[in-house]
Amino acid sequence: MGDPEGQYQLGLLHLDGFGVPLNPAETVRLHRLAAAQGHRLAHFSLRDRYLYGEGVPHDAAEAVRWIRALAERGDAGAQSSLSFYYLIGRGVEQSGAESARWMRLAAEQNSSRFYKYYLGRKYFWGESIEQDHAEAVRWFKAAAALDGGYAPIIPAERQLALMYRMGFGVAQNHLQAEYWYCRAVSSGSDNLSCMPSPPAPNPNRSLHDRRIGWAGSSSNPRVADAQQGDPAALYWLVSSYYRDGYIWGYGLGPPDAGKIVVHPEWSGDQPDVRLLALAEAGDPEAQYYAGLMHANGYGVPQNHAEAVRLYRAAAEQGHENAHFELRLAYIYGRGVPQDTAEYVRLVRVLADKGIARA
Repeated sequence: MGDPEGQYQLGLLHLDGFGVPLNPAETVRLHRLAAAQGHRLAHFSLRDRYLYGEGVPHDAAEAVRWIRALAERGDAGAQSSLSFYYLIGRGVEQSGAESARWMRLAAEQNSSRFYKYYLGRKYFWGESIEQDHAEAVRWFKAAAALDGGYAPIIPAERQLALMYRMGFGVAQNHLQAEYWYCRAVSSGSDNLSCMPSPPAPNPNRSLHDRRIGWAGSSSNPRVADAQQGDPAALYWLVSSYYRDGYIWGYGLGPPDAGKIVVHPEWSGDQPDVRLLALAEAGDPEAQYYAGLMHANGYGVPQNHAEAVRLYRAAAEQGHENAHFELRLAYIYGRGVPQDTAEYVRLVRVLADKGIARA
C-alpha cells in the first residue's frame, strides 16, 4: 500500500530472513521505496547495504550518496557520518575541511551535545582542521551547557577542567579547573559530592584532598616503574596529566619521588622530558610513546610528521604497535600523504610475520 514504515520493516525481515525468504536485494528495493518518501532509517540502511555489498555490488560512493541526501536535509546523524567519510576518504575524496564543515553543521543543532563535544575534540586535537584550543573551549562549553538526552557531557567537563588547568585556549585558572572537575565528578556514575570549597593558600589543595583517589595512590606500581625509566609508565604519567587533566602530577625526583604533588607544573624529574630523552637515545618503546606525545600534543606542540618519524624509527626496530600507528598515519593522511597502498604494505609486513591482527 506504499506505507514507508511498512516498506522499511518488511525490508528488515528480508535482510534477516524472518518469516520471509532471506533476500537482501529485496531489502534494497523496499528501502529505496521508503527512502524516496523520506524515511530516515531507510537511508542509513541503503548506506550499509552499499558499504557491505548486501543485495547490491559494493559501492562506497553510492553509500555516501544516500547518506549525503539525508545530511543535506539537515539530519545531524547523517552529517556526522558524512564528516567521518570525508575524514578517512571513504567513498569521497579525503578532505579535512569538508569533514570539519559537516561536523560543525551537526554540532550547531542545539539538540545534540554529542556532536558539539566531538567538534570540540576536533579543534582540541587538530583532527582534520587547524588546532584551535579557544574554539575547543567554546564547543566543550556548548556541550556541557545542554541538559538531557544521551551525550558525553562528563568528558566535556573534564576537558574544560584540563584546559583551565593548563591554560589551553583560556587564561590559566585553577579555581575554574576545580569547578569543572566538580561538575564532572558530581554527575559521574560514582555520584560523588564535590561542593565548592573555601579559599585555600594553594588553590588546588582542596580538590587534591577530596579527589586524591582519582589519580591513584603514590604506591601505584606504575609510579615506581616510571622512576625506573619504563617508557610505558612514563607515558601513563604524561597522558594522565595532559589527556585526563589531573590537577596533580607525580614527582619522580627528590624530594618528591613517588609523591603526588600539586602545583602548576611538574616537579622534579619531568616524565615528558625523560621519555623524549629515551626516544632520542634510540629506545623503540620510548620512540613509540614519544610518537603518541607528538601526535596528541602532550607536552610538545602537536606535530604529526614528527610522530611519523618516531613511529618509523620504532617500527624499524620491530615495534609492533609503532607499526600499527604508522599504517594509521597513511590511511588518515596524518603527517604523510594519504596512501592506502602503503597502508596495506605495512599491514602485510606484519601479516607475513604471523601477527594475527595484521
